[in-house]
Amino acid sequence: MTENMDTKLDSLDRKIIKILQKNGRISYSELSKMIKKPRTTVLTRVNKLMEKNIIKGFKAKVNPEKLGYKYTAYIMIKAKRTKPIDGKSNQVILAEKLVQESLKNDEIWIEDAHIIMGAYDILIKLRTKSLEAITKFLITKLAEYEDVVHTETILSLYTVCEDLNPI
Repeated sequence: MTENMDTKLDSLDRKIIKILQKNGRISYSELSKMIKKPRTTVLTRVNKLMEKNIIKGFKAKVNPEKLGYKYTAYIMIKAKRTKPIDGKSNQVILAEKLVQESLKNDEIWIEDAHIIMGAYDILIKLRTKSLEAITKFLITKLAEYEDVVHTETILSLYTVCEDLNPI
């Protein structure tokens, strides 16, 4: 039985994480002032949170619309069932190929790709610059893959929340 990671976080760790989620560029000195703890304590805590992979890293959060990606679609893909290749299911291989292929096309951006349970095997969050790009991806690009059996696409009209964190 694995131990719940939540039990390993004390109130100080939670404070640090909450502040870093809002401002990942904050200095350790400023952070230490906010939580009223020595800078060395803050530095040690952040390093331990990173070592445990609780904090996975720091990165710039971009606004997709400012980059021209005006449309968000969720595409569910039903894939053929085959034997694993080098220990990977064909669903994982297909998702990886789609992600790699999308990196060559600046009209589309696969932001997320998941292997899922249920009627479908893969869930992709696709950002595009135009409705035509979604259509081209669905009709042309996915048709190139014989492992794609069926798809269902949901076009997002409005985003209520995104990147919500549990702490």
